[in-house]
Amino acid sequence: MKPVAWMVAASLLSWVGIAAAVEPRTRAAALFGMLGPLVVAASSWVMAERAWRRNPESLTSWMIAAFAGKMVFFAAYVAVMLKALSPSTSSRCTCSRRCRCGRCSRAMGCRERKGSKDRKDSLRPLPSLRSS
Repeated sequence: MKPVAWMVAASLLSWVGIAAAVEPRTRAAALFGMLGPLVVAASSWVMAERAWRRNPESLTSWMIAAFAGKMVFFAAYVAVMLKALSPSTSSRCTCSRRCRCGRCSRAMGCRERKGSKDRKDSLRPLPSLRSS
């Protein structure tokens, strides 16, 4: 049980360090990204220890079965986490032109850009700094 406590403490400490450096949405993603593997590692450690205490010869077959279960769990876990923690499509820009709205990766003039009445003003060149 002591190694499990160390795993939990190290995970919490590393998450606190990550949380101090990133925005709130990324904090949640980091927490949930660390939580699944931590729960699986801690529970498999405890169950392997119990299996070894009962019957050391059965540990290898138990570990093979646990490995198969972990593969299924992690496949489902990654799929759910990617779906649940992916950015929502409503926050993306829906314009079809290249823009600088900050919500998409387009480079020039967005229909949704604030203050852009005829949508052409974002394409104007910047004024020259030279005085002629």
